[in-house]
Amino acid sequence: MASSRIQGITIEIDGSTTGLQKALSDVTKQSMDIQKELKDVDRLLKFDPGNVEALAQKQKLLSEQIEATSNKLNQLKEAEQQVQAQFERGDIAESQYRAFRREIEYTETSLGKLKQTLAKVDDASSLKTVENDLSQVAEESDGAEESIKGSGGELTNLIAGAAAGMGIKDVIEKALDTSSLDTKIRVSMEVPEESIVSVKNAINTVSSYGIDAETALEGVRTQWTLNKDASDEANAATVRGAATIAAAYSGVDFTELIQKSSQLSKTLGISNDEALALINSLLKTGFPPDQIDIIQEYGTQLKMAGYNAEEIQALFAAGVNTGTWNIDNLMDGLKEGRIKVAEFGQAVPKAMEGLIAGTSISSKQLQDWGKAVAAGGEGGSKAMTEIATALQGVDDETKKNALGVAIFGTMYEDQGKNITDTLINGKGATVDLKAGQDQLNASTAQLNSDPAIMMKQAMLDLQLALAPLYESLAGIIAMVAGWIQSNPQLSATIIAIVTTLGILIGICMGIAPIFTATSAAAGVLAISMAAIA
Repeated sequence: MASSRIQGITIEIDGSTTGLQKALSDVTKQSMDIQKELKDVDRLLKFDPGNVEALAQKQKLLSEQIEATSNKLNQLKEAEQQVQAQFERGDIAESQYRAFRREIEYTETSLGKLKQTLAKVDDASSLKTVENDLSQVAEESDGAEESIKGSGGELTNLIAGAAAGMGIKDVIEKALDTSSLDTKIRVSMEVPEESIVSVKNAINTVSSYGIDAETALEGVRTQWTLNKDASDEANAATVRGAATIAAAYSGVDFTELIQKSSQLSKTLGISNDEALALINSLLKTGFPPDQIDIIQEYGTQLKMAGYNAEEIQALFAAGVNTGTWNIDNLMDGLKEGRIKVAEFGQAVPKAMEGLIAGTSISSKQLQDWGKAVAAGGEGGSKAMTEIATALQGVDDETKKNALGVAIFGTMYEDQGKNITDTLINGKGATVDLKAGQDQLNASTAQLNSDPAIMMKQAMLDLQLALAPLYESLAGIIAMVAGWIQSNPQLSATIIAIVTTLGILIGICMGIAPIFTATSAAAGVLAISMAAIA
């Protein structure tokens, strides 16, 4: 992305003038190499989310990527004053200056996302360490068992019944996870109580497709937040479609897909589901999964030029079919073309008159095209196609290239005929949004019929059905935790566990033998345990 935005800008470094793109080449290559390795690690984690070696590698690679991105941002910031001065002197065009500013914004956003991702990986790694520590706590706590023989077995039956299938440690973790999920939903989502079950079901569906629980929760939260007026059924359907795409393409971020498809639907005036179907159709043509953000970015510009949703999908598909080395660079050329042509509607620069001399293009025609593109609608999209056709009709290759750069910016130097082919072939293509929607629905149905996913969904549904039991158990754990605070004799066996969830799980595992002989009644629990204090 950076190559297209900063191309043509030069800066002075240590007394020597060099291109900004060249100055950033080392850090750009380093970033691309790291990203390639990260994708490979992510593929492993998708099949084995708890793999310690993969998590450690991801932590290291993310740290390196953060360092590389920070270096790039620092270099851009250092060049900012020079670029500003060049723009004020008229050495670079306004479009180049805007592109440079966008590159800084993109780099800052990318750095923020990388730090968030690293924080999530750190959390996952920390929980793995806690699990290892807890196995020692269980062994060291054998001496803490006392002879508490009880009257009443309600608590014993409650825990034993659930533990028959999972084991006491898993039951406690599920109880705390259930309580934590309820809290997160109530705190982060402004939904009525009757919608909470729908939200949980949506999270379970996404998780059954192989997407981790935290990501599933964030994506579902984003969907419900961005579409407050939609019904629970409509939001759940959109979530299923997005999860289908994220499960099929490893480079697609589920939460980002939810956000970008919502923005795209508003930009193009189509439904969320149609926006997802549009994205899915493009991915099937070979569109890069890690660049879905540019569909919304350039889709907005094409909409302003007069293209409708079907035509925009056709243009993106035509761009992919050119075999371009960089679809972002190509679409950036179309965007710059729209901006520059629209400016022709006000006045055609005198420099253009020399370029169009000897061609079939006149200044009046350029101005008419500019007015049509600025107005948008069908006339605007037709004008863009006519411009591409006229440019291809120029016989003098040198003049054609100069005209292409004058209309589509420096991206024409990179893409050349790909830009005009995209405009011409895209206009002639036929796209049916409903057919794309039917295709996505069929993919979702196919996923739902997969035996492995059906089993995951069934197990998650079972956990949801057991929620009342888990909530009761969470309350009991809170009582036991309170007792531990008042009776610190056992603290030596759990002193290594020092953080939130780890503390509770460590305590409960440490005194698991006591559970089997303790009454569920709060009063009896407090009195009996006080007796050994």
